[in-house]
Amino acid sequence: MAYTAAPLHVLTQNCRGLNTPEKRSHFLRELHRKRVSVAMLQETHLKTSDTHRLKDRGYPTNYHSTHSTDRKAGVAILVAANTQFTLMDQLADPNVRGYTHYSAIHRRYSRIDYVLIQQEGLQRLQSAEIIPTPWSDHSAVSIHLDSPLFRPTKTAWRLNESLLSDPEVKSLLTEHLTNYFTENDTEDVSKVTLWEAHKSVLWGHLIRIASRKKREAQQHMLELTDQISKLETQHKRSQLEEHYRSLLDTRRQLADLVARKHHRATQRSKAFFYIHANKSGRLLARMIRPQ
Repeated sequence: MAYTAAPLHVLTQNCRGLNTPEKRSHFLRELHRKRVSVAMLQETHLKTSDTHRLKDRGYPTNYHSTHSTDRKAGVAILVAANTQFTLMDQLADPNVRGYTHYSAIHRRYSRIDYVLIQQEGLQRLQSAEIIPTPWSDHSAVSIHLDSPLFRPTKTAWRLNESLLSDPEVKSLLTEHLTNYFTENDTEDVSKVTLWEAHKSVLWGHLIRIASRKKREAQQHMLELTDQISKLETQHKRSQLEEHYRSLLDTRRQLADLVARKHHRATQRSKAFFYIHANKSGRLLARMIRPQ
């Protein structure tokens, strides 16, 4: 398996509760999308008996401090499957006037979320930023570290089945296939070769279309995130109600975009269980494996 150098990505987040499946799915998908190596969470609101619900194939290593009977408080550390890490303790970039929490009741911004690293680890710090989060009243705090031990593996490309139900994509694929067979169905090319090669051609077009749509979706998400940051800065200075309403509206747009991704992931999960539920395989082995 090939390895590429990448920074160790550490993120801290006040979650305001992770008891609903949809919210947990949103959060874990965000960790995967941002390629977070170590996630440090506050206010998980998970009971001791519910901590297993936060386990994920991409983040199998979890450390929790929870209330034994009530759904309140709670902190957790999630470590990515491909990460070797060392926890460090020192305030990073303390002079920036950024805020991670806004109290709508008191109408006041606060800096109450931090990332701490040791003094000797500062030389490996590449960047630190506050990331707006639409589904929590706290923003995430993110840092990138230059770690010689972090070697993430490359993931294989998988087809997004929703492309096949897109009329625009279906029209493009039909046009490409028509051109392919018209240009290559000649006497010196056997029917077997022609048929087998068309699969690779079709696969290449699907990869190109999927990559373009993914870039467009990521760009839209980045634009919304950047707009939220600008609106937060504007509201911090003015404290006007109209600026706060614009901020909430933009956050709602970002939350809707994330919700659509969650819906597609849920559909894929249902399809997977429908196909494999009555078959012997890895799914059955995981289900009957002793915990």
